[in-house]
Amino acid sequence: MPMNKPSLQRVAGIDLGSNSLKMAVAGLRKSGIPEVTLRERIPLRLATDAFDREEFSDETVDRLIEACWRFSEILERVQVGCYRAVGTEAFRRTENAEQTVSRIREGSGLQVEILTAEMEAWLVLQAIRGQMIGGREPDIIIDLGGGSLEISAPAGEEEVGLRLESHSLGLAARFATFIESRLPDRETRLQLRLKAANLASELASDLLDSGGVDTIVITGGQASMLDSLAVQWGMWGEEYSSLNGITPGELNQLCDKTVFLETDSLIACGIPSDRAPMLSGAAAFYHAIAVRAGASRIIIPRTGLMDGVLLTLPEEGHLWPPGEESSS
Repeated sequence: MPMNKPSLQRVAGIDLGSNSLKMAVAGLRKSGIPEVTLRERIPLRLATDAFDREEFSDETVDRLIEACWRFSEILERVQVGCYRAVGTEAFRRTENAEQTVSRIREGSGLQVEILTAEMEAWLVLQAIRGQMIGGREPDIIIDLGGGSLEISAPAGEEEVGLRLESHSLGLAARFATFIESRLPDRETRLQLRLKAANLASELASDLLDSGGVDTIVITGGQASMLDSLAVQWGMWGEEYSSLNGITPGELNQLCDKTVFLETDSLIACGIPSDRAPMLSGAAAFYHAIAVRAGASRIIIPRTGLMDGVLLTLPEEGHLWPPGEESSS
């Protein structure tokens, strides 16, 4: 619902993702571009329920409501004027998603919108376009999430929108299950690297096999974390990967380091403990995708769905507190 309230300056995006729940609070500049001032992340792997049970368990719904209540308290505390909360693949796959959305609203006041794969990919594209220099368009976008993989390409000059393939891979659930049944050692990370590369090579994808791919953009939480690690380790400079791009060889070197470095060391570098064991798999998957597509350059813009959600505010959001929502 459009917001007709010009005084709104502080907005929030909430992403109930398949691997974790995330919130970003931003101030709106005069240009309308959001500037994030606060981030919150709650590790709750919804993909496990979505792929194993195809419904959210009562325990998971209770934890979702508790997490959303925490988010609503932050909205109140920092005096957010409007917000947009979205659910992605885990909500798309579960049979009790609508009931869960109703319970979340009753328990926290938050109204959650279940995005289609097309809507999710479009929001990601808008975020990436805001980061690309000189109006450049990526040939292919690889958005690797906890519950799905979206491969998309901006449509040609004579078309509108984008071409999209949405794959319900559940990588977070697959990688987590793979890791949990093995010892947390280097051999497991090497096996995970091989598993991820095989997944990429076996993927049915017309976009990856279409040819003529020079530049791919990789996005999602894993991509941002990999780029952050590379900067910390001096493999390339801040914003180098977003402005100039890296080669598949450079990404492979980063993959090597995540495989041979102990998980505790990754956590010490700021990687969340629930993400660190899976990072070598994500790096290997991205690298195998780039090689398969024949890309010579890989852009890591450190942007994604959350930024797309923020960019749609306040036009597509809801007023906070809920009682101030317009009835029109």
